Amino acid sequence: MEDEYVNLLFVDNYEPQRNLAESVLEGEDHIDLDTASTLGEAEQKLLDGEYDAVVSNNNMDGSNNAADLLEEIEQSEKDIPFYIHTCNNISQLDLTPDDYSNCVVDYFQKDGLKSLQQIAEKTIECTNYKLPNINSQTP
Repeated sequence: MEDEYVNLLFVDNYEPQRNLAESVLEGEDHIDLDTASTLGEAEQKLLDGEYDAVVSNNNMDGSNNAADLLEEIEQSEKDIPFYIHTCNNISQLDLTPDDYSNCVVDYFQKDGLKSLQQIAEKTIECTNYKLPNINSQTP
């Protein structure tokens, strides 16, 4: 049986964060990772490609934020789970209750490896693939 992968777009303007995401998420089974460093680049990749989920930093490109990218996804009528990965508290996000009911699946407080592993688990779960337990130990 051929392996199935979740095509995940990870958007963050901070290169060390993208590099960490690449090292963690590319090592996960069933995730095919693509990255973008700007919202414009992410928007173009979403137009050109097929993604199963999007993870975006909240504060990007000066005045742009995850809500801008979310609006683009909603206008494209693509049904893609959207996760916000941010240093901000959830109350500081520029999102409405409709955003949560329409497209935003979850928000993750940036916490290095831990939050990236949570993103991997949630992405697999929400796209109907099963991620092997990353904490399991083989005897």
